[in-house]
Amino acid sequence: MKIDSGKDIFAGCIDVTMWGTDQMASSVHMEMLSQVASYCKQIQEHPIFGNGDFNLMAMSQGGIASRALIQNCDLGEFKVHNYISMGGPQIGVSSSSMCVNGTYCELQRTITNWGSYWYLAQKFLGPASYYLDPNNYAGFLKYSTFLPYINNMKPHAKYDQYKARFSALNRATFVMYDKDVTIYPRESCQFGMFDSEGNVQTMKETSIWKDDTLGL
Repeated sequence: MKIDSGKDIFAGCIDVTMWGTDQMASSVHMEMLSQVASYCKQIQEHPIFGNGDFNLMAMSQGGIASRALIQNCDLGEFKVHNYISMGGPQIGVSSSSMCVNGTYCELQRTITNWGSYWYLAQKFLGPASYYLDPNNYAGFLKYSTFLPYINNMKPHAKYDQYKARFSALNRATFVMYDKDVTIYPRESCQFGMFDSEGNVQTMKETSIWKDDTLGL
């Protein structure tokens, strides 16, 4: 939609769905790599966003998907200018609480918490893609198909590209909600994480900051 008729300012929402399901079902049951690929394709083909620089704002899981898009989507001569993440799990979650109640939700939570690094969980549960078990960090680095790569927590083919594209942002803002009970730990929204003893590390205490792996 056009926000200001006196200026060429537009806003739009990019959705992702699969198999005719709604957004919530797709966000839970579609792997993050596929979600990001869908976002990327829609932006590339968009008559406005695909033909110029634009600002990007996203919430919760969309916050981490959007950053992956910034780092991995080929926008040609254009790019994301400013980026705002509202409650996005930038270093993932260490517990799943996306479902509220019910037998199905308990099953999904159990699978995510205890089996996130199984191939099928990585393939069919979006939250498993950014689940980080601080007590199984080696397993996380070995089997997680999404988070270790977009955070440059291990060597990979696009390591330099991800850092360069993230660093090229004009400004990035990461919002954390003080009473957030979905993102655990909530400090992940600002690049904080648990250490192996269950203590929260702030962004500047993490190896991502100390080793400058991402260009924060």
